[in-house]
Amino acid sequence: MLDFRDRYSPARAKDDSLDARVLADALRTDLHHFRRIDPVDPVVIELRAWSRIDEDLTRDRTRLSNRVREQLWRYYPQILEAVGNVVEPWVLDLWAKVPTPAKARRIERRTLERLLKRHRIRRITADQLQEILRAPAIAVAPGTTEAAVAHIRSFSERLRLVHRQLADAKREIARLIDVLADSEDSGSGQPGGQRDVGSLLLARSRSDRPRHAARRGAPSAGAPGLQGAAVHVRRCARHKAIRKYKLVVRRMAAHARLRDAVYHWARVAVQRDPVSKAKYAALRGRGHGHGLPCVPSPARGRLRHAPNPDLLPASTPGGGSCGLISSSSVG
Repeated sequence: MLDFRDRYSPARAKDDSLDARVLADALRTDLHHFRRIDPVDPVVIELRAWSRIDEDLTRDRTRLSNRVREQLWRYYPQILEAVGNVVEPWVLDLWAKVPTPAKARRIERRTLERLLKRHRIRRITADQLQEILRAPAIAVAPGTTEAAVAHIRSFSERLRLVHRQLADAKREIARLIDVLADSEDSGSGQPGGQRDVGSLLLARSRSDRPRHAARRGAPSAGAPGLQGAAVHVRRCARHKAIRKYKLVVRRMAAHARLRDAVYHWARVAVQRDPVSKAKYAALRGRGHGHGLPCVPSPARGRLRHAPNPDLLPASTPGGGSCGLISSSSVG
């Protein structure tokens, strides 16, 4: 609306009656600047909501885990050495059994063994865990241990709730992806296309397909720009004596969550998929300093056209997960 107001008001003044006239005239003379808004699939709307819930819960889990780690560091660094990552659910059960170094010295090996077996923890044995927990405790001021235990007890209740809600969100996302498409078309069968990445890409690509079609007349034309993968080039010439040069900068006008999903998809694909790794190595060998955004570009078409098999690009020879990068693009 802002671009059309100056036709009737040089100051681009806002007025309801004037805006109605501007909009009616713009629809008559500049119809190509507008796009039809089609209703989105209800499953896609639900999938988009659950993916955002999953992201919010993940942030809550990280925040609460950091607060638990901070309190444990005050009086109980032995348990941090034993578990490493306090985000895992079994850490709360371990702390509930040995909340203080004094109780850790009295715990039996069989109790720790049952705990590790119930949570399927194999990276540490019961003997090793018992030895670490019974290490000499640090000297703290009177009341420090009791205060830290009270804090962790409060955090642990909220953290358990977040763990349960996060597990429910993962199940709902998996169910909705199965409703929309099979694992190959949803992206989870591609290298780096885990359920979290595939759900976000599938939801956004389905809802943004009309936008891309109206932008340049092709279903996939605007997707790289929305995902932040399309390069943004600035041409600079501050002085006539200075030769003009091009500067490649990060594209900020992009969907942040979609951009992060595409980045992690490409990052894992370069690590796991030989074809993607060869594509990335070829780009870096030619001096391309930003080759990672170019890795998942052919796979965007697979997600956008799912579940329409007739519109899917041909996969690489050998099939399987190597369909992320076409063989002709390596080199």
